Amino acid sequence: MGLRKGKYDASIGHGYVFKRRNGRLVALVFGFVDDFKIHASTRKDCVVALNAFMDLMIRLGLICQPVKTSPPAQQQKHCGYIYDTRRSPTLRIPPNKTSRCIASAKFLLTRKRDHHLSRLSLAVVTGVLQSVVSATPQHCGQTHLRSLYDDLHRMEEVGHLE
Repeated sequence: MGLRKGKYDASIGHGYVFKRRNGRLVALVFGFVDDFKIHASTRKDCVVALNAFMDLMIRLGLICQPVKTSPPAQQQKHCGYIYDTRRSPTLRIPPNKTSRCIASAKFLLTRKRDHHLSRLSLAVVTGVLQSVVSATPQHCGQTHLRSLYDDLHRMEEVGHLE
């Protein structure tokens, strides 16, 4: 394979960065808590990296659930979002998450204003909406949620929350 060790790069993480003789990175592994993503220049490089990663997990005594492990593809789910690199790299919200956000918003909008809402139901709705903020351009979804939070605090002062 002709691998050589590159210099340590703190922006990628600990350890070494392995490069081919032509300078192309072999693979990058991203991890967040228990969610890992492997990115490589080619499918072959990705398969090699995935096999090495799975071997490491076995040596560490960690089990990777088959239903939560995906083969190399240009569309992968990672941390609740779909990373699509078929054309220009794009971050997408899965359809089931989008429909859950719409249903949650409709639940709030169809209720009469004078009916009481439980704090738990509002926490669930705002949590669902908050979960998609990072997929909005420059996190602009946070701006819309801020006005929702302001409304909720006003409702609490008036006594519309149980």
